[in-house]
Amino acid sequence: MSPRHTGRRARVVFTPECDPYLEKLTPAELVRLDRALVAISLDPTIGAERPASPGQVPLREYTEGRTRTIYHVSVLGTVIVVAYFEA
Repeated sequence: MSPRHTGRRARVVFTPECDPYLEKLTPAELVRLDRALVAISLDPTIGAERPASPGQVPLREYTEGRTRTIYHVSVLGTVIVVAYFEA
């Protein structure tokens, strides 16, 4: 019997506003952020929904340890757009 495979991982992309912060992360912070992004990419619904006004993109927030990530999931769940993070 072959092992069961999990679904495909979602692709993670960052908004341009994240670029300057990514460049300033220490190696330890990058590891923490990477762990959170792997968890989100495996299960995009893992984060809690944040209240959104009508017409706004629904955002989710995921916190793991000292890492907080706010993101949006595409309709099909194949792309995760990271809008904000703290590592």
